[in-house]
Amino acid sequence: MDSKMQKVANIIGYLIGGILVSLAGIAVIAIIDRLNIDNGNVYYTKTEAEQALERKLAEARLRWTSNFEPDWSNNDQNKWTVYYNHNDKELLVEATAFLQYPSAIYFDTYDSIKKSIEENREDWLKYLGIKEW
Repeated sequence: MDSKMQKVANIIGYLIGGILVSLAGIAVIAIIDRLNIDNGNVYYTKTEAEQALERKLAEARLRWTSNFEPDWSNNDQNKWTVYYNHNDKELLVEATAFLQYPSAIYFDTYDSIKKSIEENREDWLKYLGIKEW
């Protein structure tokens, strides 16, 4: 093949290769987008995204206030967590020994969780999704 034909063949090869890479990239992006949707990491409005960010930041700050790692094999160990009473509009504390709640933040003592509520009430409300904040 003469050098002119080789150059044309190389250009065609680069173009086809670039198209395939582009198509593969689009497929990867589509998969990532689908995973983000499935994981709840996509929001339809700026307000929804901002509220989700505030909730995640509140969760991070609350988890920072607890250095407790529950031992779920120990039924004698109390694991203290917070819940919200919608009738009385207040944050309340509950101890459990063997019931693990999804997304709960646990503390080792009643006093430590009460302190966290007193110092971080707004973050607890955000984290629990209470619209009072």
